[in-house]
Amino acid sequence: MTRLLGTLAVVLLLASGAGPVLASHAQTVNGWTLTFQSRNGNEWWVEAVVGGASASQVTRVEAMDTGGPWVELTKRAWGSWAASFHVEPGHTVRFRATMPDGTQVLSCAFTHPAGVEQCGAFAATFTGVGGNEWWVQAHVTASLPLAGVDARVDGGAWQPLTLRSWGDWAASLHVPNGSLVELRARSQDGQEDVSGAYRWPDATPAQGGAPGFRAGFRPVAGNEWWVETYVDADRPLAKVQARIEGLGWHDLAKTSWGSWAASFHVPEGSLVRFRAIAGDGATNESGLYRWPGATPAGPWPREGSFATFHSEAGERSPSGDFAAWDEVNVSFAFSRGQWSASCEGWHYESHGEGTPTNRTRILSTVPGAPPTGPPRTSAGANVTVQALTGCDDGWPWGNLTVQGPATRATNQSGQPVAASGWRGAFEPECQCQSAEATWSDASGVTLAWSFSGLTTWQRGWLKDTDSPL
Repeated sequence: MTRLLGTLAVVLLLASGAGPVLASHAQTVNGWTLTFQSRNGNEWWVEAVVGGASASQVTRVEAMDTGGPWVELTKRAWGSWAASFHVEPGHTVRFRATMPDGTQVLSCAFTHPAGVEQCGAFAATFTGVGGNEWWVQAHVTASLPLAGVDARVDGGAWQPLTLRSWGDWAASLHVPNGSLVELRARSQDGQEDVSGAYRWPDATPAQGGAPGFRAGFRPVAGNEWWVETYVDADRPLAKVQARIEGLGWHDLAKTSWGSWAASFHVPEGSLVRFRAIAGDGATNESGLYRWPGATPAGPWPREGSFATFHSEAGERSPSGDFAAWDEVNVSFAFSRGQWSASCEGWHYESHGEGTPTNRTRILSTVPGAPPTGPPRTSAGANVTVQALTGCDDGWPWGNLTVQGPATRATNQSGQPVAASGWRGAFEPECQCQSAEATWSDASGVTLAWSFSGLTTWQRGWLKDTDSPL
């Protein structure tokens, strides 16, 4: 996410009821001086050590998990303030102390359970992003109180969203199909955090950043104290950064062997994201990687994703004395925010029945992305499902009726799996043609398809992919 850091304002609280002050390691507010440390935390335990000259006069201490509700802590016999509640590893915790005159002092963010302090960094997380051609909506959690949330379409002007009664930020904006939508969260102290780009109307992460700037991140590697990636970009880079998802960005240094790396603490189970920044300020983000194994954990597709299909399509003369057809394998690869594909196989021709009389080698490139269907649907729905016609983009067939759930054997990253999904079919009364397809209910990837007409036919199936199945 792109962050534009404003000047960090330290606001003195008055007893009249002003909001909390962002406290540094030692902060004096209205004559009260406090420090905060996070200690001994685990997934079900949060503990704060409140120090400084005014620590003995603190009347109340609370903790907040990654922008959630405040939870009151109890003063323990050993002097700390603590409580048992669930905080997932990798989240951030902030503390808030209340003084006798009502003044409240807010700590910096601490990674949990490691307790690494993240002072002054504003981070926002955008979930539940969705909408249609005239609607944009998202749920936003942030490490500091929000002043507002905005959206923009294809790099245009920022337009404000409204906080709705159900807790999401939304507005009626015109977003043509295929557009890229970005979201921006603004903190009350003037900092900003911008999401990655989402392809509309499905709100799938585009992972291509701003239009026109492409960057690929791999291989990615690291351990609890090391983060590293190689970056392949289509323009000179000003910097490369990494972050634990929901926390502040860390600058990476260019190594003598060509990668970008830095040493900072990444607790086990954390999600790490990389960001490339071009010399002209354009940005591009990676998908998410689960640490310490650096295994891809974000939405599909991500850098290095793939899908391979077998596709057959042909036609025959009404008399049946001539037929021509293709049998090919189509391999899609996702890199630097875009799909590309190659098609390899054979074109056959035959006269009459029996062995083909002519065979021609096919080697070509293919535009577009892997064929898909709607992952969220229900029996009886009328849906459009994409397929391939030889080396070409498929039908798409818009008159399939969902028959219900289905399972099909395929491969996921080379391992046999039983993929769950949906089956749709089209069977007209004339019996002159029919079509059916099966697609994944996890990623939407088309698992298999077939079509039969009076003089044409096609069929195909997924051979292997790294997508969720």
